[in-house]
Amino acid sequence: MRYTPHSRITLFGNLNNVNDRRKPDGNGTWGEFDPTGGLTSNKRVGMDYGVFDKRDRFEFTGNVDVNFSDNGNGSMDETTYFLEGGDTYDVRRRRSSSSDFDISTRHKFNRNSGRNGLGLSLEPRFHYYNHDYSSLSQTGTFATRPAGDYTALIDSLFSPSWATAVRNLIKRNGQQSVGHEKGHDGSASFWTFIQIPYSLSGFTAEADVSYAKKENTNFNNFVYNYYDNAGNLMSDPRNRYRSTPSDDFAYRVMAKYIWHWTREIMLNPSYTLNYKYTANDELHYRLDWIDESENQPLGWLPSQAEAMLRALDSDNSYSGSLHRYTHKFVLDWQWNRTKRTSGEVATWYLQIKPSVDVMQNDFRFRSATGGAPNEQNVKKTYLLPKAYVQLKRTTPGRRHSMLLTASMNSYAPSMTNLVDKTFASNPLYVTLGNPDLKPGMDFDVYFHYQANKWLQPKERQLYGNIGYHYSANATSMSYTYDRTTGVTTSRPINVNGNWNAYFNFGFQTPIDRKRKFTFNTATYANLYHIIDYASTSATVDPARTTTMSTSVSQDIKFNYRYKKLTAGVSGSVTYNRATADRDDFEDVNMWNIRCGANVVADLPWQMQLSTEFSLFARRGYGSDEMDRNDFVWNARLSKRVWKNRLTFMVDAWDMLGNLSNVVNGVNGQQRWAYAYNVIPRYVMLRAIYRLNIQPKKR
Repeated sequence: MRYTPHSRITLFGNLNNVNDRRKPDGNGTWGEFDPTGGLTSNKRVGMDYGVFDKRDRFEFTGNVDVNFSDNGNGSMDETTYFLEGGDTYDVRRRRSSSSDFDISTRHKFNRNSGRNGLGLSLEPRFHYYNHDYSSLSQTGTFATRPAGDYTALIDSLFSPSWATAVRNLIKRNGQQSVGHEKGHDGSASFWTFIQIPYSLSGFTAEADVSYAKKENTNFNNFVYNYYDNAGNLMSDPRNRYRSTPSDDFAYRVMAKYIWHWTREIMLNPSYTLNYKYTANDELHYRLDWIDESENQPLGWLPSQAEAMLRALDSDNSYSGSLHRYTHKFVLDWQWNRTKRTSGEVATWYLQIKPSVDVMQNDFRFRSATGGAPNEQNVKKTYLLPKAYVQLKRTTPGRRHSMLLTASMNSYAPSMTNLVDKTFASNPLYVTLGNPDLKPGMDFDVYFHYQANKWLQPKERQLYGNIGYHYSANATSMSYTYDRTTGVTTSRPINVNGNWNAYFNFGFQTPIDRKRKFTFNTATYANLYHIIDYASTSATVDPARTTTMSTSVSQDIKFNYRYKKLTAGVSGSVTYNRATADRDDFEDVNMWNIRCGANVVADLPWQMQLSTEFSLFARRGYGSDEMDRNDFVWNARLSKRVWKNRLTFMVDAWDMLGNLSNVVNGVNGQQRWAYAYNVIPRYVMLRAIYRLNIQPKKR
């Protein structure tokens, strides 16, 4: 990095295979390190720059970022589907790899409004990417929860000599894919403010334009086995090829009048026009319909166009284009009052912002088979009202601050969901359209409190949030599950009654007079009320099911600081529970527990030791691979030399080899738990040299 009083330039590089994707933040430090995401090898170079006028009239900033990465992901998943008459259980193993190249650049010119009251900014952006990927997925679906080792179960289920009479098996399906995706997108935005002479009022104009072009091709070998009503084993192998090119273009223009009605009241009416154009093709091919495809490697295509036409899956191939115009009218009223009492400042702020969107959609859908109903033109105009209210209060001396917001937001359904068509390119998941979908509406209320200078002299912190969300006419997927074949047929519908309430509270305080001991606590609670429709028979309409999902989490931390020693212990407990208004529903109870300790000690000879030890425990997942205890131990020893310019470190990551990454959740239709692969344990020697050349003093 090179700094002057009015400029900055940064050059950086990052080469590693420990999932470190960071870049400098412009201030000499790197961002937060996130080790999750499988195994990633990363090669990244870039540049950031900034030029700032000494009289603060303008600034010019930008960056260029080039990134090469190779990623490998693996997971073992367990999913429970809540169904009337008995749940079903999926065990799935997934492996994927990708090789990615990305280059992006952004530049921004900003001119501050001076005496002439004219301000403007211009920001162009561009992004190019080229990705190659491959994946393998193997799934077994069972009528009862399988016991034992899931890895061994999948190995036996997909071995060449697998036993066709696997106990309680509904279906098995596996697929292997390779693909390529490349594309580029760009945009430019413009903003200007023209101030009316001798006033605080003025006009604001904004404009954006963007485009995107993408090509994606995918080869897929698919196998599907299930038992028919007579108990015979059925097989459905497929060799598939999919091509999905797409083009997008959009622009936005906005005009706003900023009217300072009084010194405290401001009225800002505005009008915005949004235009969006999207064109995409979904071309599906069954290469197994071509005789010469037998024994060909994955990724093979016939050389003759006639053979490709014979392989076209016309029932599931289509093209679509959307023209959308949205006219947005906003009336933004703001009131801001500042009051001084005995030198202390208190503020009130109120914003009332009603708006309405007039959305005009023209969606053209054309199936490869042609003819009605495979050619449809969906023209829909929606009137979408919205409103936003915000109230802020800061008490004298900034002792307390409070924020209350309330909003109403309506939105249109997806145009693709309105097409009256059956999509069955994936034989296991058939999707139907619903031309009768209505717009949805969300209502939100949120309150936040924070103690600022009230507790600051005692080094205490206190905050809390509470909120409520309700959805009217929410889009949900009603589905029918065939227990014999394992096929799911879904259809989007509107439902009412989905809501969730949430709360969190945090407090920090010293617990001794010398303030060497500190205590932190944080509490989180979420309650979800979820409406779904499901059936296990094609002759019975999906029945309404109400699921209540609760998540409660408690974090506690004790820290101790004394001279050159910092130590702490911490723990957290997360409890997830789900119940449903169905007699045969088995309640879900899952626990995630973590406890640990950490120490940072400055040692003689400018050495420092830092270490952390944690226990991760999971209960209620229902399998030996998920319900387990993981002990994780990391450590670092460092030494500074040469007036602290040169630092040597030895890092030991996951010394016990027990680190895991498990993601879980529950909704009205299913419960899931995904166990992802993580970085293996390692020891690394680091050498850090800091060079800081100061300018000569005049």
